[in-house]
Amino acid sequence: MKIIKKFQESDGRRGFFLKYFTSFLIIFLIPLFLAFFTYNTAADIISAQCNNQVRNMLQQTKDITDSRLKELKSIPLTLDKNEYIMKFHQEWIQTNSTGNIFTAYKASHSIPKYDIINSSVENIRLFFGKPACCFIIGVDNAVRYTQDLSNLYWDDTAINYASFNQYLQDSHFYEQFMTIPSTDPYKPNIYFLSNLNSFQQNGYTSVIVIKLSNQFFTDMLQNITLDGCGTSFILTEENDIISYYQENNSFNLTEENLSEIIELSLQENDGSFQYDNNQVNITRSAFNGWTYYSLIPQSVIIKDLTAMRRLIILVTLLVIIVGIFCCYILTKRNSKPLKNIINELTSIYEYGYFDSTDHFKFLENAVSALIDRNSSYQQMLDDEVLRKLLLGEHTRHDEFQKQLSKSTILLNEKPYITVYLHIHNAKESEVPLQTLIKRLKSEFSGQIYPLIIDESNMVFLAVPEACPADSTFPIYMKELLKNLGNVIMQETNCHIDFFLSELMLNYENVHKSYEQCKRIAHNVYKKSDLFVYSLEDLPPFQQIYHYTIDQEIKLVQLIQHGCTEKLKDFLDELYKENFETLILSEGMKSDLIAAIQKSVQRNLSVYQSDNRIGRLLEYNYDNTIESLYIWLFELKEAIQNYVTFTAKTEAEKINYTIIDYIQKNYGNCNLNLSYMCRELKISEQAMSKFFQELGCSFSAILEKVRIEAACEMLSDKSLTIKAISEKVGYSSDVSFRRAFKRVLGISPSEFIKKNSIQSE
Repeated sequence: MKIIKKFQESDGRRGFFLKYFTSFLIIFLIPLFLAFFTYNTAADIISAQCNNQVRNMLQQTKDITDSRLKELKSIPLTLDKNEYIMKFHQEWIQTNSTGNIFTAYKASHSIPKYDIINSSVENIRLFFGKPACCFIIGVDNAVRYTQDLSNLYWDDTAINYASFNQYLQDSHFYEQFMTIPSTDPYKPNIYFLSNLNSFQQNGYTSVIVIKLSNQFFTDMLQNITLDGCGTSFILTEENDIISYYQENNSFNLTEENLSEIIELSLQENDGSFQYDNNQVNITRSAFNGWTYYSLIPQSVIIKDLTAMRRLIILVTLLVIIVGIFCCYILTKRNSKPLKNIINELTSIYEYGYFDSTDHFKFLENAVSALIDRNSSYQQMLDDEVLRKLLLGEHTRHDEFQKQLSKSTILLNEKPYITVYLHIHNAKESEVPLQTLIKRLKSEFSGQIYPLIIDESNMVFLAVPEACPADSTFPIYMKELLKNLGNVIMQETNCHIDFFLSELMLNYENVHKSYEQCKRIAHNVYKKSDLFVYSLEDLPPFQQIYHYTIDQEIKLVQLIQHGCTEKLKDFLDELYKENFETLILSEGMKSDLIAAIQKSVQRNLSVYQSDNRIGRLLEYNYDNTIESLYIWLFELKEAIQNYVTFTAKTEAEKINYTIIDYIQKNYGNCNLNLSYMCRELKISEQAMSKFFQELGCSFSAILEKVRIEAACEMLSDKSLTIKAISEKVGYSSDVSFRRAFKRVLGISPSEFIKKNSIQSE
């Protein structure tokens, strides 16, 4: 009887076990099916995720490179107003001058070291050219070359002096890139060329030549790798190599396979294709037309796929084993319902709920969630978000807000300080930035969000744990960084400069704080015994007013021969340039007004014989812009009345006749000095004397009058550029375009585009 009872109990348990095990299989059928389905579709998912990851890295590299190269535009604007460079140029343009070497050295020492601020800059040179000789001024160096030299040694390349000098003298550069081959075919010398616009005169050339750092491009390209594998390179619009980087056991680039890759890239529209067992991704820069290429071996993707499938198998087996064990425990103890345990087990699938209508899209979401949690991917996302915040790029767009929500950068209305640091002689030092970041995070009681620019430069946001008073946190940060700088100096003999912004709030002000750091780094006087600099360390900032010789000549011409509207427009433009664009002290503003008054008095002293004009020229008005306007308009009226009705000398009549003739006949394409002398019956000697006194050649005045008239015609949309060129006296539209860009620095098309934007 006992045996029968025991057998019945055993049979009951067996049936109970089968009941729970059957329930387990039914409930877990969906996750088992998901595991099987994921195993078979993992190849496509992994390939897509890896491809997107490489594309993001390629796009990020392109964006960072473009932002660094765009910053080069500000360098010519700064050098254009450099006092020592202007002084050297004034000596250089003298007819028999070959340049004063002492003035040149002063100019070279006044050129800022932009490579500290912009890691893409290796060095800067200024090229001042004449037909017979040229002067090259670099940072802390100045050299004179003459036409007797056959070769000019430019970096590591010997260049024919005559052809290079002629190339720079005959061209007008407007943000143009140039490559010169070097000893390494994959790392040519890359230059950014731009004219110093205030210094352009006939027969003379002044060009700024900025050499770009090959190491900068290498540092950018080496980030485009997957598991330490990959090949990346940059090509110009002419398919010349800018830079090339290859990891170990990766694709080796040759001239033959390069041409094949370029040909395939022209046929693909989505920017991705397969080549020789490599996944190729490309992106093109809208700024300079350069194309960025990345080649990732398929073996890397297969390796990730194998690891993913192995993980799926292990997880599936683990789930089955745990399920069987749970069924055994439930059968033995007959305890809590299986449903509660199954719910706990299935809760791990955050993105795995089945929906027959979404075509298993939830699988890709689940895998995406796993990859998003990968630390390297998260770091790349944080770097991208922080980079956009620092540069102020598209921070209000919905796409960026999504990226921000996924990043670990949490400001949450907390105050923060932006810090930009530069390591001097980073290549010789033993202070890697990653080590420095770990030290900062360990010593700082808060959050550090770093962005490494290159091996020498880094930016980070410092967010305190609590919300201290506005005055205490900057003091705490200065003391912390000062101590850190001292410790590193003692340990490694390496000097680090820290540049701190003001205390800020909100995401929108990150860009403003970064600009403050760059301004401090650019303008502060650095000392060997200091490590930390803030806004308080800036010297009194004072810019020099902008009033050139060309502007002086134009002002005198307008007073003598111009109409009231044009004189007012000129003065308004001069006012806007100096009183709104530039930051001038009150003393510098007074100096500008005094300089304008003196230049007018000096140039118009020939009219002092007239009583009214003489009184106006001798009278010293209040040193205000309003008084200057009144004085100039009164002087214009008096002089033009004098010239028109009471001209007493033949020379003045001749001068007026010459200007009037040019303004009325500039449309004659045959107009030249000899032709005008014959028409006006004036000797070439008298004509030359007039232009000599004016300080400008006949061809320069005629060109400016023609371009000024063309600017007015360009607002008429019914006229083509070719028709306008004929109306203003040019035989071809090509000559007109060159002259237009020579005078205004932009092409006619760009002028039309800018005017249309302003009118809108």
